[in-house]
Amino acid sequence: MARSEMKIHELLQHENIVKIGDFGEHGKITKPNRESVEELFFIVMEYMPQGALYNIVENHSRGIGEDGSRFFMQQIIKTVKYMNDVMVVHRDLKIENILFTDKM
Repeated sequence: MARSEMKIHELLQHENIVKIGDFGEHGKITKPNRESVEELFFIVMEYMPQGALYNIVENHSRGIGEDGSRFFMQQIIKTVKYMNDVMVVHRDLKIENILFTDKM
């Protein structure tokens, strides 16, 4: 299932959708104790320096305000509309999965 989802994701071309550089099923890591873990599914994606919307909201103790909320909602609606237009559904849309570049 993950492979087919990545293939679909590669087809999405929108300024608000994170670009996928590579993915695969044969990832390998070596732990500090030199133990290897193999056959891991991996995804290499565009760097998002601002992190998740969750972190942005969490770091503003007084909230992001009406203007901030409006900005983020406009971006989300624009992206979901694009996905709807190309008949793709995001099955895990939540604040932790909304990422931002340094340009927001």
